[in-house]
Amino acid sequence: MTGHIALRHELGLSEEMTASQVKRIRGTPDYSAPATAKQAKALVDIGFQRRGKKKKWIKASRRWIQENLTLGQAGIILKTMGYISTGGKKKWDIPTPQRRFLGEPQEYMQYELDSIIRFIEQEQRKRG
Repeated sequence: MTGHIALRHELGLSEEMTASQVKRIRGTPDYSAPATAKQAKALVDIGFQRRGKKKKWIKASRRWIQENLTLGQAGIILKTMGYISTGGKKKWDIPTPQRRFLGEPQEYMQYELDSIIRFIEQEQRKRG
């Protein structure tokens, strides 16, 4: 596994990730847990409202959302209000920038070779 990661970074190869791999890595979410801060922000941004004490509709605050809604409830509300698409990607590519571990890029190698040759020539001139 380490060799594959090193090769991917050395050559700058992309990695394909699937939804099932992410599920295996992160596990299944606890839908009964409190709503997350990101969900609360998204609900406030799209104008989510709740019923107040006098049966009047009022804007829900982030704090109220996190205290009164579960992760699953917030997700369903976001989905029905059109904030989350229903399709979702099944697989995607993760690009990896090329990072050389073994040696340097060709243009730097040529520059270093030229500087080494100049240094040797200067030392030879000094010695006569």
